[in-house]
Amino acid sequence: MIKYVILALYFSALLQKGWANYDHGKDLRDLRHIGQLDKSTVNRFLSALPESHSVVSGISLSNLPDKGQDRTMNHSNKVFDLYGVCDGHGTGGEIVASAITSKDSKASLFHFFDTHYKSLKEKGQDNEPLVSAQTVCLAVNDRLAQEPDIGDGGTTLSAGVDLANDDNAMFLNVGDSPIIIVTKEGEVLTNQLQDQFNEAEIARVKSAGVSCYSGIGYLYYPYRLQPSRDFGKTSRLHSAAKPFPYVYLYPKDQIAFTMILSDGLSDAWMMANRLNNQAGITANFVKDFIARSLRLKQTEKALSDTDMNRVANSYFESGHTDDMSVVVKRYAPTKLDNSKIKVLNPGEVPAPNNEINKKVIYGVVAGGVATLGLMGFLYYRYLKQKKQDVRAQVVTE
Repeated sequence: MIKYVILALYFSALLQKGWANYDHGKDLRDLRHIGQLDKSTVNRFLSALPESHSVVSGISLSNLPDKGQDRTMNHSNKVFDLYGVCDGHGTGGEIVASAITSKDSKASLFHFFDTHYKSLKEKGQDNEPLVSAQTVCLAVNDRLAQEPDIGDGGTTLSAGVDLANDDNAMFLNVGDSPIIIVTKEGEVLTNQLQDQFNEAEIARVKSAGVSCYSGIGYLYYPYRLQPSRDFGKTSRLHSAAKPFPYVYLYPKDQIAFTMILSDGLSDAWMMANRLNNQAGITANFVKDFIARSLRLKQTEKALSDTDMNRVANSYFESGHTDDMSVVVKRYAPTKLDNSKIKVLNPGEVPAPNNEINKKVIYGVVAGGVATLGLMGFLYYRYLKQKKQDVRAQVVTE
């Protein structure tokens, strides 16, 4: 008995030591520049989106036997707007994702942000985005630990939070779901992922005293879940590795639109284009997404959730079968003319690199014509030379 008590105290001290040394992230993160869109492309997509500060979302479930574990959210009140994606994983991951994204859940992100902001107002304190995001995420996870029906699953989280009285939009991610910000100038920015390629994240988990090791091209954790980038049972079992978010700020008046998506969608695009997912997505993904959205619009009206569902479903053509979900929010206030948007047949989906494919086809055709022309010219020269040889032979005889 004494031996077990000593062991329990030892592991408790180890966890506390790891928790004290765990790098919670004391600074806001920097967004990564991943490319540029021309303004005409940005404007065409803006003109297809609903009015300013509206959100449309889509999720592809039809090809998944478990009906998918992704969940999206879009909630608002007079104080703030909240939108984002949870990518559930493991047995019961969809339960954890639903608990966080549902407005009425006791463990919902919306509920805890609402409670936190009300507390700040009552105490007369200023909002500190980094502290607020970390405080809320830990509160959500602690509440999940009290839920009896959560199961063994977990979920990642990527979200946008817009305070009504703040000039900056706040974005946060726990895990590997991409956040994409497109500015009015066409610059494309994205977040830093907490994934198996993030060496700093691996070091953070190890410094917390949690065992993790590299497998064949992938990082494995106990229970096959990622404790530092996961809400759910794993975080309860490994209390030294709480889900701390990466947090970013960006001026609202410089944003054209944002996209938050599960990694299944971006992985499908990279697979279709034979890209290494360690390199991450580029502005070409956004171009492809915009092209699909405009081509799959069923009416001249603004893009709807139904349209976004069809766009998400279209990425299944790559053969990737992970959950695919996306949330798009328009920030730019200018309402542009959408009468020039061409609506194609519902089943018509663009190739990933349509312009490149056209150039290849034109090149092949031009090359074929040139080859045939050259062959014809050489054959003509051959016949002419043969006739001359015959005439020379007759004269000689």
